[in-house]
Amino acid sequence: MDTQRQIVFATFDFMRRGNVESWTFEGRSVPYPEGMRYPNEILNTEIFKFVNGKITRVEAVFEGPQSYMRGTGWPGGTQAESRPIDE
Repeated sequence: MDTQRQIVFATFDFMRRGNVESWTFEGRSVPYPEGMRYPNEILNTEIFKFVNGKITRVEAVFEGPQSYMRGTGWPGGTQAESRPIDE
């Protein structure tokens, strides 16, 4: 985070179990695309630009899909963990 320039850099690891067929949106079931129905991860880095406390620009780089449960590769980071199906 650079408070003077109002920029935030973040890294996210999107992990998909592959056994979730759909999600609910506005009361109806929406199926996941075929490419999201197998276990995989996508490593994503983003930079957010803020002006007066509001996000004004986002730039992102995605690496994926990759092997499931691989984690971010950062030393000392948390290990990859799969959430229980009922969460």
